[in-house]
Amino acid sequence: GAQENAQASERLSTLIDEGVAAGRFRTDLDPLELHWLISALSFHNVSNMFTFQHIFGDALHSKAGQQTLCRHVVSTVLRSVLIDTHDIDTLLDD
Repeated sequence: GAQENAQASERLSTLIDEGVAAGRFRTDLDPLELHWLISALSFHNVSNMFTFQHIFGDALHSKAGQQTLCRHVVSTVLRSVLIDTHDIDTLLDD
């Protein structure tokens, strides 16, 4: 609920501050907007699972499909916050 969302935004604010202080994150990031982005990318996968399965089959919701989608979500979020995105593939492999 509301408390969990507030806690998530507070945690993101701390992470953003740490990333900016380390010189890795952009300085114009907004914790609420980042929370929205992560939520939107995650919620769509869950809320539309049955529709996508019905229309397109089970490939995206298999274990391998979910791992691929997760990698795409993490890559998208990292590309939106990092100043230097050239090493994202290395970060994803860690």
